[in-house]
Formats: sequence, C-alpha cells, structure tokens
Amino acid sequence: MHFPAPRGLGRYLTILLLFGGFGSLLVSKPLSRHFRRERVLGANLHAELPLEATNDSPRFCLSEPPSSSKLDPWDTSHVVVGPPTKHFRDNLLKDKKYITTWSNAGFTNQFMGYVNMIYLGMISDRIPIVSPFAPDHHISRDAGILTFGEVFNLTHLRSALRTPVLEWADVKDVAPSSSKDPYSNQNIEQLGCWSTRAPDEPEPIRAENVVHHLGLDVSYTRVPLFTRNNPLHTYDAHTIFHQLSALIYPNNPIASLGSYPHMVPSPLGSDAPPEEQLACFDLLYYLTSGVDEYEWRFAWSPAWRFVGRHVVFNEPLVNLGKEYLRLAIHDGEDAGDEEEIPPFIAVHMRRGDFGRDCPDRPEDCLVPLDRFVEAVQDVQRELQEKHGVYVPLVYATSDETDSDFWAQVSGLGWRYVNHTATQTVGLLGEWHAPLVDIVAQSLAIGFVGTLDSTFSLVSAKRVVEWNEGVSRMI
Repeated sequence: MHFPAPRGLGRYLTILLLFGGFGSLLVSKPLSRHFRRERVLGANLHAELPLEATNDSPRFCLSEPPSSSKLDPWDTSHVVVGPPTKHFRDNLLKDKKYITTWSNAGFTNQFMGYVNMIYLGMISDRIPIVSPFAPDHHISRDAGILTFGEVFNLTHLRSALRTPVLEWADVKDVAPSSSKDPYSNQNIEQLGCWSTRAPDEPEPIRAENVVHHLGLDVSYTRVPLFTRNNPLHTYDAHTIFHQLSALIYPNNPIASLGSYPHMVPSPLGSDAPPEEQLACFDLLYYLTSGVDEYEWRFAWSPAWRFVGRHVVFNEPLVNLGKEYLRLAIHDGEDAGDEEEIPPFIAVHMRRGDFGRDCPDRPEDCLVPLDRFVEAVQDVQRELQEKHGVYVPLVYATSDETDSDFWAQVSGLGWRYVNHTATQTVGLLGEWHAPLVDIVAQSLAIGFVGTLDSTFSLVSAKRVVEWNEGVSRMI
C-alpha cells in the first residue's frame, strides 16, 4: 500500500515556523467510555478564577487577582537569574541546586533517562535542567538536536509536578534546533560529573553530540559502590534512586564530593571533581528503586508514576499524529482536520535491529505476524469486556522495510503509513518519522507491542494510563 504525500501537512509546518516549535498547550479531549470524544492530554492548569469583590462578598475578599508569582510559583523565571547567558554558572541562583544528564541512545531511551533525572531531582531537592534529544541510535547526526519542549508540553509538566523544570536553552546560550551547526559552542566550560557506567566499563558515556551542543568540557568521577543495585556484579549498570539522592543531596550529602577517586579527565585535560551546585550524570537510564531492574516494565515504576505519565505531547504534534492516522484510515487520502478518529488498536512490531541479532536466521529473533494477530484479538476481547465496545480498526507500525511483510499486514485489513511514500523525513525532518508513530500510538485505546522494545513499552504505558486502554507485549 502506498500513499501520496499528505496535502494538509503544509499548515502544520507553517505552525512550526510561526511558533518556533511545538510550544503550545495540549488541549485535546479524552476517549471516554463511549469513545465519541478525543482525549485531554493537558489543560491550562494555571487558570484560576479572579477573586473580585461584589456586594455579596465578605469584607476580607481580595479585590485584585493574586500576583503572578502566587499563580505560578514553579515558573522557570523563579529559578534562574534571567535570560540565557554565555556561561551557565552566571545564570544559576546561589541558593538553588540543580541536576542534569545526557544520553547516547535512541529517542525513547533518552526520554526515559530524562524522566528518571527529573524524578531524581524531585527526591534530592534539585531543579532539573533537561538536555535536548541528540542523534545517536537510529537517527543520523545530520538530523540535529531536538529540544524536550519541542516535543512535550513543559507548561503542563511543571504544573502537574508543581516544580520548575528547565531546559538548557533557559540557562545558557546554545544553538537552536534549526541551526545547521548545532554541535559547535564557542563558550566552552569545564564541568565535573558523575558516571553511572558499570564498574567493569573503563569509559563514561561521552554523549558528544549533546555535550558539544552545550559547550561543556566534562570530567568524570565514578559513582560509589553503595549506589549500585548489585555492587558485587561488576557488569551491572543499575543504580538506585535514593542512594544517588544521598550522594548529591544539597544539605549534608553522605560524603564529600571530592572524596571519591577520579575516573577520567575531560577532553581538554580537566580533573574537576563532581560539581556541587549542578549535579550531572552521563547516563540515568539504568535507575531503579531497588526492587527490580528495568522498573519501567511495571505499573508501580516510581519514575513513571510521579513524572512520566505527566509528560504529554504538545498540541501541534498531536494534530500531526492525527493527520497521519487519517491518512492511514483513508488509504492515503486527506480526510480533513476535523474528522473524528474512531477508537483503534495500535500495533508496534519491532523487527529491524532485533532481526540483526540473528544474522543467519533473522526469523529466530522476530515475533511472527500471527502472534501479533492473536494478541490483537485478545485486546479486542478485553476492550469488549471493559468498555463494551468492539474495536476492529488496527493501526500498524514497524521498522520493517520488506514489502512482502507489509503486503501481509495490508492483507489483514490493518492500516499503516508508508513514511517513504508520504516523504515524512523530507517534509518534517528525520526525528519526525518515529515521533509521528509514537504520538499516533498514544491515541489508541488498545496496544500490542514487542517485548523488550522500550519504544513499545512506553507507548503501552501511555495507552493504559491516558486512555484507560488495554495492552499486550509479545
């Protein structure tokens, strides 16, 4: 099945140009029990009724609205000196402590690491500074950087968490995502950070694309053994949230930051110990509460419960995902912006890199299509029991490039978007092929994903949490 390029995408590109990214509030309506409305992913949580005096008001009633600081104490303006500066330390308030991290993985793993960092900041009384997404796995370096706030609704997140959440662009002068040279920053600053790499790994995660974008020259100290989930297993990279919190807590941390042995110097030769005001880590993907490993698998995951479920997409990106869904539903024909999207089940079949794990017999590492069909039928039955509705519409996504595979998918009556035919990368950029799929999946009422794929895992959690949906992982 091949689709023409979507005719309606131009207006969304115009929105991006006018507003400099995906920056507006997310205000779509939730799928209710009757599935006749769209999902509310966010709302103006700042809004308060003005307190105006009337003839019936008691005398102590305020005659004017509260001050803006009272309305929004978690606004970022309260936790920086002012506009972005050439050197980040010049913009950090002396009485505040901060935390940041970077990552070197695909989009979803970077997202999970950043959410873990925000949660770690919450339990250690530190203000998160979120780094941008930078190319690594699956995305070429030419794609450039993508800020967290271009994808996710930070206004909603701050309000939901009732805490400030900064981006690096709020703190320091850095190249915008539209820059043709985002990895060059003339204002290089030395910074001492922690490395969470497994004890048998001699090098930290350098995450050069992010670090160069931020203009940092980073030296590393290895986190101490007491922070490890399995201190005796030198190959295990998992560290524990509250142990790291004790390590970096602003008031009376468990030990002096300079008391730990140095790991590696910075590229320019600095041996700076970990910074006290800005705690920074090379990687926070492998974080756990100490109960189990890879805790994002579970409904009780603290990072998901307290942070991740509140990280919703910006409205223009949701609209873009809806437009691609309409293209899939109508076999590539533009159905207009207002048509209601019926309830559907999203399927994510991870194949490309999973198949390469078995080079001689890729099929040994791939879930057969009929297993996904069975799982879809299970989800349909559970949705019938839970919500009293039968959901026949299935939207399929995969990194598979084999045309025979997609012919089989089409033969099932499942819908999908051919991103090559729609020229998604050419029209929107390399980041947006996976983003369109991620957003579309989040709008489903049912989800079937690939076990051990974090791409599937996070989409499943969104469907269950945001839409009262049903999921299966196979």
